[in-house]
Order: sequence, then C-alpha cells, then structure tokens
Amino acid sequence: MRKYRNILKDIKLCNGGTEIIDGKSYCFSNTCSIDYWLLSIFLVLSVSSIANKRALDQTSNSIELYKVFVKIKDFIQKNNWNSARLEWANFIGLKKKIINGSIHFDCFASISIAFLKK
Repeated sequence: MRKYRNILKDIKLCNGGTEIIDGKSYCFSNTCSIDYWLLSIFLVLSVSSIANKRALDQTSNSIELYKVFVKIKDFIQKNNWNSARLEWANFIGLKKKIINGSIHFDCFASISIAFLKK
C-alpha cells in the first residue's frame, strides 16, 4: 500500500474549470464522472505490467486505446488534469458546446456514453 501512496503523493486533483490548451479555451464541468476513471488509468499504468505495450493484443483498437491511456497518464503525472480530460473527451467523441468563445465539455455520465459509443 505504501508503494501506491508514493505514486499518488504529488498528484493534485483539480475540479475542471477553464483552461487554455494549445491556444484554445476549454471549459470542463461535472468532471467527477471521469476523474476517478482517469486516475484509475494513471494508477494501472503506473504500477502494473499492463503498462508494457507488448502485453496488449495487437489489434488497432487496443493500440489506439493504449496510446490514449499513456497520454492521459503523462498529463496526470504532470498534474495537467484538463489536458487529460480533453484527451479522453476527444477519444470518446464527447459532445462539445461553444459558450462565450470557450469550448465546453459537460462530462456528466461520459463514462457510460463512452462504452455505448465504442
């Protein structure tokens, strides 16, 4: 258990909000439904042998998913939660709205939506 605490000691969870990413303004709301999912991805890739790319089967879907998971892990490791959220939102095709010039993602129930779409 101590090993896992060391992995998490520098991780700081933030609550969505607005952030400029690659020159665009993004706003994330209702992020609770994905934050624990993203944190789980981070933990699995941090402590498990599944982090070894060869452990995955070689279908194009699993390789693409692996690449997304690695990006998410890297963003969270740098405490860049909104970039991790953006990576996941784009991967699952989460609907976005433009509100006051900002790209807005409402993440409510997005995990369920992700599995229904894929």
